[in-house]
Amino acid sequence: MSEMMLEPKDVAKRLSLSVRHVRSLLGDRRLRHVRVGRRFLVPESALNEFLDAHTVQALRNDHTDEEASDEQPSPIGRL
Repeated sequence: MSEMMLEPKDVAKRLSLSVRHVRSLLGDRRLRHVRVGRRFLVPESALNEFLDAHTVQALRNDHTDEEASDEQPSPIGRL
């Protein structure tokens, strides 16, 4: 296996999460990993799969610029 294996601290750094949160993802089996003794190792492909599965696609904007300029702003504002 020539794939790069990441430790929880490396995953945490890449995702800007705490190591504790990454360990929680591993413990809940929400992030594919390999366990060697007491160590958890995350294949780089597992991290990419996790990101793909949790990526939220942007909404498509159906308004044209002309339609958007005709709209009045809400008196309540954006919530």
